[in-house]
This record gives sequence, C-alpha cells and structure tokens, in this order.
Amino acid sequence: MNGRGGSIVFGSGVLFDFDDTLVETTIYFDRAKDSFARLMKDLDLADADLLNVVNQYDIAEVEACGGFHKECFPRALGAAYREYARRRRRPVDAGVARAVEEMGREVFRHRPDPLPGARDLLRGLAGRFALVLVTRGDPRLQTRRLEASGLAGWFAGVHVLMVKDEAAYRTIALEHALSPAASWMVGNSMRADINPALRAGFRCIYVCRPHTWDYDDEEPVGGHLEARALNEVARLIDGSNGQGG
Repeated sequence: MNGRGGSIVFGSGVLFDFDDTLVETTIYFDRAKDSFARLMKDLDLADADLLNVVNQYDIAEVEACGGFHKECFPRALGAAYREYARRRRRPVDAGVARAVEEMGREVFRHRPDPLPGARDLLRGLAGRFALVLVTRGDPRLQTRRLEASGLAGWFAGVHVLMVKDEAAYRTIALEHALSPAASWMVGNSMRADINPALRAGFRCIYVCRPHTWDYDDEEPVGGHLEARALNEVARLIDGSNGQGG
C-alpha cells in the first residue's frame, strides 16, 4: 500500500501454514504407515523398528530433494520394503514395491478437510488483516488441495515452498508490504513455521496438534504464544495487540 509521495506503508498480516494447521494431514500419513506395517507383517518382513526405518528414509528423501516433494513419502515406503527384503534375504518383488509406493501416494488423494474452527477463524480475521498462506510441498498438488479445501478464497496470497526459512518469510513480508513486528505466523511446525518466522521478526502462534512428524520438532528460538485449538488464535492475537504486542 502506498503512502504520501508513493512511499510504501507496511501493514499487518497473518501468515498461515496449511497442513495440520488449517486442514487434517498427518493422520493420513499415519494410516498409510499402518497399512504398510500390516502388509509387511503379512509378508513376514516386519519387526519392531520398521516404522522408525520408514521415518529415517522419509527424512533422507526430504533432505535429498532439498525440501518437501510429493514422491518423498512413497519412495521412503519403497526403500523400507526393499531394505527389509534384503535383510531377510528375500527377493524384491516389483509388484509389492509398486503397491507400497502407491500406499504413499494415496495420502494425497484424500480431500483436505478443514480443521474445526478454520473457516470461522479466517472469516473473523479477513477484514482486519491481510491473510497469506505459506505451505510446503509441490505447487500443483498444494494448489489443488487448497482449492479442494474450500479455503482458498480467504487468502490475499499463496506461497508454496520447498523449504520455509527466514529468507522466505522476509521475502513474503516485502511482497505483501507487511511489517513482521505487526504481523503473525500461525503454524504447527516449530522447525518450519515458528522458528524461521521468529528469526524474520514475526510474532508467532504455535498450534499444538496431537499428530505431528518428529522431523518438525525443534526447540523454540524465541518467545511465542501457543493455542490448543484454532478457536483460540483470534483471542491470542487480539489480547497481544491490546497489550501493545
């Protein structure tokens, strides 16, 4: 927004994460892992460490891709199957390998249902703040999922990133003429949402979720607020603003 003489006036905004902040996501990964574990048990290939191995491969795939890609999780399941087949000196069955990777792709075919309170929260904030979505993943996939969720219309901007870091948050603030000190980041990942946004000068609300990926866990780098549910977020923003932030 321009002020006198064409100078930019920086305003207030709220940045939102998408997966497991506004819509249910991790639960579908957990269900896919459960299906994979049942199949591996039926094949007499499972042990107590199986899902830890899947997690290690999943993290390795994300790091190898330089961020989140829709094939990371399917490839992790396939890699875990092949490793356990080798451990048991069993031939790798190409059909089984395709089937387990398809289990991973099924995660992205679920309609992303908004979490309780998501629509009301966005509706209540939309007239007062610029709302911006900042999510990780494949741009085409995430754009399709956002449209399917019914939440797309609330956002002045949508950013689908492979990696969320401090530089990304600073760039988004400039693009939308937002003052980080007067704006918020709302998300459920300390690694991707809260810590890099804090480093970029945003105020942050960590949304506590029962289903999370341990890859997203980090110690916080600064002060932030916490919400147990989305219906607490607007109150936290208003309370902090009312106290001068």
